[in-house]
Amino acid sequence: HHAMPLPPLIRDPDGSTAAAWDVMQVSLLIYLATVLPLRACFAIDVPAASPAFIFDVFTDIVFIIDLLLNFRTAYYDDAGLLEERPRKIASNYLHGWFAFDFVSCLPLQYFSFSGGKAAKALRLVRLAKMLRLAKMKRLIGARLGSRYGLTSEIFGFTMLFAAICYTAHLLTCLWYVVGTGAAASSLIGGVQ
Repeated sequence: HHAMPLPPLIRDPDGSTAAAWDVMQVSLLIYLATVLPLRACFAIDVPAASPAFIFDVFTDIVFIIDLLLNFRTAYYDDAGLLEERPRKIASNYLHGWFAFDFVSCLPLQYFSFSGGKAAKALRLVRLAKMLRLAKMKRLIGARLGSRYGLTSEIFGFTMLFAAICYTAHLLTCLWYVVGTGAAASSLIGGVQ
């Protein structure tokens, strides 16, 4: 752990609070990875004020909070030293994961679009939440793997198994769309 305490309002990336936050994020990412393709391919609409809608709002709020927290979370630089200066932290985040996080936090699913090609194209943008999946490997490996004793072999096998299962999930959803002949209308019109 760190010899010196971190400055006020700077989050410790190795602390138990950060680890619990990361576990929650991984859980929410697994939820999104499962639900978004299902909703897109099976044209599932989520009614406002339903439990699924409320959970989606909660998920979005968590990811927006995470975006803000990343501006105040210390990180290890290339030399392995903990960087705790706010300007350096912000600069590192802006040049790293910020664009992915920002696009995935856009609340497009809460806006209903009327007909037209532009509206259908904007519905596809809602799948931008899938960009957060790019962080999954980093969250699991860099932070949670070392904290919970995952060796590189176990981590590699786990990630391979997860990738195979996820690919099967995506292909199954797409197979349904192709099999029903509703590929264009379902993917463009049914994404919520």
